[in-house]
Amino acid sequence: MIEIYVFFPDPLTVGKIAELAKKIDPQIICHKIIDVRQLFLTHKGSNCVLITSPDLYNQHIKGQDIQRFFQSYILPDDNETQRSKENIHFINQKLLITQLRSVLNQYIKEVYDLSPYIPIALDQFEEKIRYPCDLYLKLSAKKYIKVLKEQTSFHKETLEKLAKKGITSLYVKNENYQYLKEFLFTRASEIKISPKQVHLGAIESLHKLIVDIGFNEKIIQQAESLQHHIEKKITSKYMQNLFKTFKKTEGSFLYNHTYLTAIIALNACDYFDWMTPAIKEKIYLATILHDLGYQNTDNALRELLSKKEIQTLPFEQKNDIFEHTNNFSRHLAQVDKIDQDIIKIVRDHHGVYGEDAYPREIQSNDINLVFALFVLSHEFTLILFKTNFNLNQIESSLESLEKKFNNGKYKNILKEFKESILRIKKINKAIA
Repeated sequence: MIEIYVFFPDPLTVGKIAELAKKIDPQIICHKIIDVRQLFLTHKGSNCVLITSPDLYNQHIKGQDIQRFFQSYILPDDNETQRSKENIHFINQKLLITQLRSVLNQYIKEVYDLSPYIPIALDQFEEKIRYPCDLYLKLSAKKYIKVLKEQTSFHKETLEKLAKKGITSLYVKNENYQYLKEFLFTRASEIKISPKQVHLGAIESLHKLIVDIGFNEKIIQQAESLQHHIEKKITSKYMQNLFKTFKKTEGSFLYNHTYLTAIIALNACDYFDWMTPAIKEKIYLATILHDLGYQNTDNALRELLSKKEIQTLPFEQKNDIFEHTNNFSRHLAQVDKIDQDIIKIVRDHHGVYGEDAYPREIQSNDINLVFALFVLSHEFTLILFKTNFNLNQIESSLESLEKKFNNGKYKNILKEFKESILRIKKINKAIA
């Protein structure tokens, strides 16, 4: 059995690769990964392929001993001069599908080399098509019978009869496998993937991750309720378009870290006596809006880099990162009755990191409690991603957070914020 782990910030790319893998070999099991932790918790076999981007590889995977888990890594890369080495295959991003198909076919061939017959899903076959090689039905581990002779076609009734008997695969001799797969691929229609289907899988995975960390499912329900309430309450066309834009990012790092920040903030809200439903709504709205200023949502991944590292990026990426807060906050300021706290969070949430602050540094006396709660929630979310959601590192992460934000309004809410995290049962158990 071959398993493919697809780890990309873009849900459409994830869906496209998963669909391609199924067309190459329907027996492949595809895992859609939204955080590195899943790579180490979900792997089951030795025939595993990891497909990811250079950014995710460099930030989360490089240097870790995952050779124990994966025989092959496939990294789309824009650098055409990059050579493949060992079990890492570098692929030109512009030729992603073509080259990925070639590499996967080769990998599958190597895995199947010892198998005399290779399965192909029954639903890959159609009536009235002349197939280029013999096809077989598996009766036992060693016995196969021919059900179709080369250059002949299936009748509709035959395919229906096989399906009714619960048969899911037909078999082709090993030496004819590549030939038949090429034939099937050239007949396949252009790969199409429903964004809704891809997003659904990504959202379900994110919700599961949040519950796995230990957050109460009621917090997820609260977030959904707030989203619904805000969308009904704010009817301006500009804001409605922003809500749609946020929804379109589902499955991306931008969406995942935004949503998790909202969950962490909502979880902490009940620990403050100054909290009101209106403030809670404001914090949630500011959170879902805070990174929608990116022209390219993939650049949100680079929030994990230092300012010095960002400055080495190509101009378009660097400019998008440094300007996404200013440009967007100026547009938001034109919205009727928009709360100033929301504009400030959007504009200044990267201004709290001292020498790593951008586009400008803000001082602790320039912030209020609402801004402070957002910053702590946002920072803790990034820590979770950086530590691959390792609950054993929560206590040290909170200590790091306390050292970093130990003055002004941060100091006023740090105790309650830490308590809101430490009272989560699974976290409490992990550090006990």
